[in-house]
Amino acid sequence: MEFPEAIVHILAAEGGYVCHPDDPGGETRYGITKRVAQAHRYNGNMKILPLEKATEIYKTAYWDACKCDELPPRIRLAVFDSAAHSGPSQAIRWLQQALGMKPIGRVSLSTINAAKDKDPALIVKELLDRRLRFLQGLKTWNTFKRGWTARIDKLLRLSQ
Repeated sequence: MEFPEAIVHILAAEGGYVCHPDDPGGETRYGITKRVAQAHRYNGNMKILPLEKATEIYKTAYWDACKCDELPPRIRLAVFDSAAHSGPSQAIRWLQQALGMKPIGRVSLSTINAAKDKDPALIVKELLDRRLRFLQGLKTWNTFKRGWTARIDKLLRLSQ
């Protein structure tokens, strides 16, 4: 999967403007938190964060940060979505653990090579199992579990 296809999935999963009182991320639009938007030189009203700016942030701060273009196509979406949801470093740690590597939280050449040597479906399943266990341990699990579980189930289906 390439970025143009992957961003469609992310935007569909994240929706528009949200300011849920139980979400520690606070205000978001397209899943971009206000803090992340500000770090990427957007200081405007989050309710009107332009789609183009959100897409630019996703490309640089999540897709490129995880070196998704260098990973096998069938695992890219699971890594990207995990990064968008829990941060690039955490997504990369889950990937490295799924590969049987020491989790260092940044993509190395060893990570890329290991990902190319394993069955992509198994990598995605292990990565998403780790993500789900992490999410189940969060204090917000009961509030968001239906959406998070559905999102992970969809990723599993799309990676087959």
